[in-house]
Amino acid sequence: MPGYIVAQVIGGLLAGGLIYIIASGKDGFEATGSMAANGYGAHSPDGYGLAAVLIAEIVLTAFFLWIILAV
Repeated sequence: MPGYIVAQVIGGLLAGGLIYIIASGKDGFEATGSMAANGYGAHSPDGYGLAAVLIAEIVLTAFFLWIILAV
């Protein structure tokens, strides 16, 4: 069980670092503020359109289900 907890913490830190790396490539990026806000278009802090949001949701949900069904 302790190995599982350590793996979860390490995975969370790696995922957070990856999100930071991806988001910091955008002009005007600030590490504080509305990074975790929901929305798209005018309601998105970074101005992501509906197509980008739908693609991200579909791909990430498929990956999530693939992992769950593989266990």
